[in-house]
Amino acid sequence: MNERGALCSSGVRHGSFIDCAALLRPWEKMNARFAREHLRKLQISPHTYGGPGNAGPVFQWSGNVVALLRNVGLGGPFEAQLRLVINRIDEKILNIFLAFSAFSLLPAAEKVPVATLSTILTEIGQNVGGEHVAVSGLVKPGIGHHEFTPKPSDLAAIAQAQLVLASGKHMEGYHTRLPESSGSKGRFLEVGNAIPSLQMTPKEGEVYGTVAANGKIEDPPWWHSIENVKLATGIIRDAFSKISPSNKAVFEKHAAACIGKLVFLEKWAKHKVAELPCEKRKLVTLHDAFHYFAHDFGFTTLPIEGLNPDDEPSALKVTVIIETIKKENVKAIFGGFGNNPKVIQVNTYDTHAKIAGKLYADGLGFPDSTAAIYDGMMRRNIIIIVDALK
Repeated sequence: MNERGALCSSGVRHGSFIDCAALLRPWEKMNARFAREHLRKLQISPHTYGGPGNAGPVFQWSGNVVALLRNVGLGGPFEAQLRLVINRIDEKILNIFLAFSAFSLLPAAEKVPVATLSTILTEIGQNVGGEHVAVSGLVKPGIGHHEFTPKPSDLAAIAQAQLVLASGKHMEGYHTRLPESSGSKGRFLEVGNAIPSLQMTPKEGEVYGTVAANGKIEDPPWWHSIENVKLATGIIRDAFSKISPSNKAVFEKHAAACIGKLVFLEKWAKHKVAELPCEKRKLVTLHDAFHYFAHDFGFTTLPIEGLNPDDEPSALKVTVIIETIKKENVKAIFGGFGNNPKVIQVNTYDTHAKIAGKLYADGLGFPDSTAAIYDGMMRRNIIIIVDALK
């Protein structure tokens, strides 16, 4: 390619317009500033591209350049040479423009729609998925699993979701009806079902999942074990990666960061609980939701009510709890959000135990609370328990 051709080829900038003033510099009769002002009118962008088979605007600039040269008195002997140069670079310009246009016309990557039936799962899903996942948390803070009733808007979100995350372990008894009710074709993943279970004896009249031969059922609130939340993070990471393989590395990175924070939380929790002697680790709660926490940190649990906060404790159970509180010199009894504190007062009125702070049992707290995130919820619960029982 001759000098003029090389100059013109180097004049292509960002695939946006053709800077042919460089081409015209050998001719001193041309004013470069004047040329730039006119050549800028030859701008090429995706807005002028008519799509495949309509590349007219790309080649239109060549005729305009020649016309401009004629207007400023540089036609004649230079016109033939200029056309040769233009013909050589036309194809190069078209390739650059088509590549730029194709990139510009690509649709933005869509986020994977996910619906969750737990505030804990909502947080994990958002943290692991990041900008690649759109999480709709259907169960809001302050709403217990037993209180949640899907609204039409919830069913619509489930219908659009590629993945629906549930706590599992028979916590959401209603979820089996959701696919039919919502018309969802997405996958329903009961996260807790892949996490090792503790067993519990159901209260008479309670029906939660399958009763084993020993009369036990799976204990549902697995999220009160930090180790279990680490496992849940990995389960959700793998589920997201299966749906969106191209973002697997991102999900793995986010999950690793989340697990790292949980490891730090677990170390803090062990250090805090160590302040409490083993013989004082008697956890009397209104709601029967803390077996996983007790298992991890060496507590004995004495729940007044069952899994469902609406359950009424039997007279025999209350008598046993009162006797245990007196015998073990338990210093505090813990209520919960959504529970009636009078239940504790009525059933433990003749003990010396104080009614301590409320514990978060079913999930995260409201956005303006310290329990709005899992880390804050666990720290708050543990501080209240340990400080009250010292």
